[in-house]
Amino acid sequence: MRNVLVSASPVVAINRALAIAEIEGPRAALDAMPKPLCDARPNQYQPFWAARAELLARIGACNKAREAYEIALGLERDPAVPASCNGARPRCHDDRNTSRQ
Repeated sequence: MRNVLVSASPVVAINRALAIAEIEGPRAALDAMPKPLCDARPNQYQPFWAARAELLARIGACNKAREAYEIALGLERDPAVPASCNGARPRCHDDRNTSRQ
């Protein structure tokens, strides 16, 4: 928590949240993530949306996870990345019973 107190950087806050996910689980991590309405900086930061998508998928919030993933892909500046990431979308619990199109 010390880094968060020293730095108000959303990068530090996202990294902290991902560490929390490993210890306390994805719900706690989502609670620790920066809130886009309170801090506009994460809105244009691709890793924020990618991390959010993964955490949302882990708790089964599949629609929100897909939305966050699409935002992350839209913010990617390297045109090769979205094409190569189609298979890397966060897996949700309901994806196991549906076929991919």
